[in-house]
Order: sequence, then structure tokens, then C-alpha cells
Amino acid sequence: MFFLLSKLLSLFIKPFTYIVVLLISGWFVRNVNWRRRCWAGALLVALIFSNGLFQNEVLRLWEWPAVPLTELPSGEAVAIVLGGGEDTDREPFDRLFINKAGERMLHGALLYNEGKVSKIIFTGGRARLFEDSYRENEQIVEFFMMCGVPRDAIIMENESRNTRENALYVKNLIEGKSIPSRVILVTSGFHMRRSLGCFQKVGIEATPFSCDFYTSLPADRFSVDKLIPSAEVLNNWNFLIKEFIGIMAYKIAGYI
Repeated sequence: MFFLLSKLLSLFIKPFTYIVVLLISGWFVRNVNWRRRCWAGALLVALIFSNGLFQNEVLRLWEWPAVPLTELPSGEAVAIVLGGGEDTDREPFDRLFINKAGERMLHGALLYNEGKVSKIIFTGGRARLFEDSYRENEQIVEFFMMCGVPRDAIIMENESRNTRENALYVKNLIEGKSIPSRVILVTSGFHMRRSLGCFQKVGIEATPFSCDFYTSLPADRFSVDKLIPSAEVLNNWNFLIKEFIGIMAYKIAGYI
């Protein structure tokens, strides 16, 4: 039920949805003053949520910062890599397609090749509403092997659909097995707070290792072009607001 509600809620949290609703409302209301208010509201929402400077400052406060590899001790440890960066449904099916969040897999392989972990657990099934969560992940295994990770160092969890299930299923997976107790959690910077909370809730204390950042470099922090309305910036609020609501919902549900 929680998974269903979270998917339905995501339809109503996008700033673009409110812009469209306000524009349509302004078109149909008869009162001239209310029509102007609706259209002014649509313009205000568009200007605020398409402003790159404002979004960048919010992200700077929210994203979990990256840590240098040198700060991580070498030796026996396991990297838990959260899914979300792969598209195993993309044709042709003879290779793996990844999006921006594919950095999660790259950083997991990096940790292994740098001697910071001895095993990698990849966790994530199909996060779709009307489809079974299980999927085959052989392409992801092949990707890690191509990056120099041996097959016996790769553990796949392919049933979880959200961050709560990532933590639960990984917990069940590692119980009673000879897997290093030291854990490094790899996910996107904006998603790290909720991820850490979920894993801590099930008793897994993890060291955060963030990647896939959306904040600008310090030199570009206050660049003039950030004041120009951007459709990309407007679209980025979708995942950011979803994350804000997600962490509040998880706290209410007791998942973190």
C-alpha cells in the first residue's frame, strides 16, 4: 500500500502540474480578479522553480557531500550500491544503458578497484506500479565485471522497489553469510539522507559515499545564466520535491 501511495503522490508534486492547473483554472474562472490571480500564480511558480540559483542553493544544503577516497580505510568491506541508474528495458538488449545515476555503479566499481571494498551488493528491482518487481540483472553483473570486479565479489538483490525495501532485503541477504561487517553505502547525493536512515533503521551502520551530484561547482555558483528561467531546472524539482516528501513520509511510517 505504501508503495502504491508513493507512486500516486508523485503525480501531484511536480511544479509543472501546478503551473498547468493554475493556467487552466484562470482560463475557466469567470471572476476577472481570480483569473488574474491564477495566471499571476502560474507565472510566479514558473519563475521560482525555473531559477537555477535558487535550486542550486537548496541542493547545496540537501545533498550529502562527497568524501575523498583517501579518507576510507582499505580492507574487508562491502559496498552497497543502490539501483536507479540502469535501464535494462532499453532496446537493443545486448548491452546496458545507464542514465546520470549510473555513477552509482561506477563508484561501486571504483571502490573495489581501489581496494576499499572486497564485495559489492547491488540492490534494486523494478520500481513500477503495475509490474512485478523481480528482474534479471545479468547486464549489471557484466558491467561490474567489465570494470574489473570478479563475479564472486558481486551479490545481486533484484526484488526491492524502493529504499525501504533496499534496506530490508539487503539485511535479509547478508544475515548468516560471510560478508564483511563494514559497509559503504553508494547512492546519489540527494538520496543519501533517506538511504542512510533506512539502513540504520534495520541495523546496518554504513559509511556514506555520495555521487551523482546536481549542485554547480563553486566557481559557477553565482553565474548570471542561473537567473535565466530553465526547463531543466524546473524538471529537476520533480526528484528533489519527491525526495523531501519521501523522507517525511518515511519518518511518519517509521522507516527511518
